[in-house]
Amino acid sequence: MEPSHSAETQYLIGSAGKESIKRLMGVKRPQLAIKEFGEQNTLDIPAAKTIYGLLDSLGHTRWSIHSAVLDSVVAAALKQIQGAPLPPDRHLALLAQLRPCLWIPRLRDLPLALLAKQPQLPIPLDIRDAIFKAPDLYNACDVAIKRQLWLSDASLFKAHMMPLIRQYVSNSELVEMSREMFCEYAKARREHPALAAIANSIDSELQLYMQTLGMARELFLETFDTALGTLRLDLAMAMHDNNFTDVVNNDVCYRLAWSLDVCISKKMMDDSGVKDMEGYFDDIDSENTPYGDIALMMSNPYVRHLQAQLILAILEEIAPNAEFSARQADLKQPMTMMSMGLSAHTLILSDDAPIPIPDRR
Repeated sequence: MEPSHSAETQYLIGSAGKESIKRLMGVKRPQLAIKEFGEQNTLDIPAAKTIYGLLDSLGHTRWSIHSAVLDSVVAAALKQIQGAPLPPDRHLALLAQLRPCLWIPRLRDLPLALLAKQPQLPIPLDIRDAIFKAPDLYNACDVAIKRQLWLSDASLFKAHMMPLIRQYVSNSELVEMSREMFCEYAKARREHPALAAIANSIDSELQLYMQTLGMARELFLETFDTALGTLRLDLAMAMHDNNFTDVVNNDVCYRLAWSLDVCISKKMMDDSGVKDMEGYFDDIDSENTPYGDIALMMSNPYVRHLQAQLILAILEEIAPNAEFSARQADLKQPMTMMSMGLSAHTLILSDDAPIPIPDRR
């Protein structure tokens, strides 16, 4: 679809069309003005009068005829828009030509499809402002367009994302899965539509990912719901599964999420898993580590179940001779991690809160 460069072309769309008709009705008798307007703006095709006459005789109104033609034109234009990407200059020129269509419900799919087709190109400020000011227009936008708007309006993103997080937390299927610790449930959870809706809204945008994590922590402080710990881990792994390297590389908790996910897949936290996590804590900068985020992940019921399993297994081994058992030291890491999960609310609330170290007694 090529933008027209003809200086003589006049597009009677939206307010421009209304003003043109008002002027016409003001200088001529209304009946004559309507007749002339109809003749000048009829279908520009050969034998139009013959076709109109035939359709008139079949009982079709001009409104129904033109509506059907408009639907066909829009469908054809959408097909062209969805073709090969346009160079940025042609994209912007066509977008400027289609801008008046934003306010016509039957035509707004044209500019919105063009915006969604190449979301990496910036949305012109006048169109951005128009979408911000019209809720129905915003609601009609593809999620790819909304992401650009969310990047410049955190409150708008929060209004979209917070209900999705609440739906994830309250979803009855996910609640039931959290009571089961089998691998097939973990897979079903990772593929659940409630998680997909959140991940799809974020896509590869690091800023939106970090804002979503902030909302999860905020909601945890309000509800104490450990499903938010599951969400924290699952989101990190969703970014991994989608190969969003910028997000993964900037998530200080990703390596821990990977280790925990392996344990969940194996349905056990063994010595190698604990060793991986010890390495993670040894390598991170203790001065700038988001312990609240780590604690939220540790509050995950799947993780707590595996930690409890490991702690009980070690206790069974050392029980006969607790004071002299070589396994005594192996309790420290899983018990510390479990204590962090149980203290998640405190660690999220305060950056200066001490890491809870369990009393060996």
